[in-house]
Amino acid sequence: MLKNINVQGFKSLGATTLLLSPLTILTGTNSSGKSSVLQALMLLIKHSASVNQYSMEEVIRFLADFSVIRNKKINAKSIIITAQDVENNTHSLTLNAENTDIDSRLGYQYEPRVVGSEPELLYLNANRLGAQEMVPFSERRVGGAGEYLFSTFDKMKHLPVPDYLVKASESTTLAYQVSYWLKLITGTTSELVTEKVGDQVKVAFTLKELEGSVSPLNLGAGMSYIAKVLIICLMAKKGDLILLENPEIQLHPKAQAHLAIFLAFIASKGIQIIVETHCEHLINKLAYLVYEDEISTENVVLHYKPEVDENFISLRINENGKFTDLNGEVTGFPLGFFDATLDDLMQMR
Repeated sequence: MLKNINVQGFKSLGATTLLLSPLTILTGTNSSGKSSVLQALMLLIKHSASVNQYSMEEVIRFLADFSVIRNKKINAKSIIITAQDVENNTHSLTLNAENTDIDSRLGYQYEPRVVGSEPELLYLNANRLGAQEMVPFSERRVGGAGEYLFSTFDKMKHLPVPDYLVKASESTTLAYQVSYWLKLITGTTSELVTEKVGDQVKVAFTLKELEGSVSPLNLGAGMSYIAKVLIICLMAKKGDLILLENPEIQLHPKAQAHLAIFLAFIASKGIQIIVETHCEHLINKLAYLVYEDEISTENVVLHYKPEVDENFISLRINENGKFTDLNGEVTGFPLGFFDATLDDLMQMR
C-alpha cells in the first residue's frame, strides 16, 4: 500500500506532495490537476514492471510524449514522480526529452494474464462505457473503458469472494454480493444477470416487481455504471490498488451517499482506493461514516484543488465528523465546493 506521492513538473502539477490513505479522495474544480495525480501514478506503475509496458498502453498512451506532458508554465526540463509505500520503500521515475530513469520495485500488475498473489492495479476510466446489452467475451478483466467487466462478472459470478469482502452472509458468491450492494446503493431489488451467447455475453437486470429480465438499455444508466464499480471493487484482493474516476456517474444523490458506505467497506479490507470525484453527497457521507466509526480517521484523506494554479488543500475527518487540516485543527471544507450555491439560496430568503 502506498502512503504518499510526490509529482514535479507533470502537466499542471509543479511540485505536489500528497498523503495517500486506504481511501483517498481527490476533488476540486474542473481541469485543475486531479486526474493528473492518477496519471502520474499510472506512469510510475507502468515503468515499474516490465509486464505493464504493453498492457498499460491503452490507458496512458497519450502520456508518451514528454514535450506534451511536461509543465510548460514552469518550463519543466524533467518530470519526477516518486511514491513511498507503507514499508518506507521509495519508488521513483524521472523523465526528460532524452531519457527515462526508473528506480522502482512497485509490483502492481495491470491486466495480468493470470491473476495470482501479486498486487494488481485496477482502473476505471471516467470515459467508460455505461449500459451494454451484449459485450464481447474476453480473457481481459477490465479494459480501457470498462468494456470487459460484464464478461468478467459472467466468468466469476458463481465464485466466492474472499471472506473479508463478504457483507451479505447468505451467499458468498460475487453475484450475490453485487446484488446486495446494488440494493443498498440504489434502493432497488435488482439483480445483474449475464449469459454467455457464442463469443459474447448478454447483460440484463431482473427487478423484483417485474417478470423476466430487463435490458440495461431500458433501465436508468446509473444501474450499469454502478454495477461496474461494484464488480471492479469486489474482484479485488488485499494489497490491490483501485483507481476510480467519478464512481458517482448517473446516480441519484441518495445513491451517491450510499456509495460512500461501499467504498469505505472496501478500503477497510486492505484494498487501497483512490477516487476522483465531484460529489458532495459522497464526501458528506464519508464524514458521517468516520463519525459513526465505520472507517477510521487515519484511513481517509481528502485533497481539494481550488484552481489549476493553486496547491491541493489536504484534509482529514476527525472523530466528530469535522474536516481538519493534517495537524488535526478543525478548518471546515475550503470555499467553492459545499457553498457553491449558498449565496443564491441566501438571496432567496
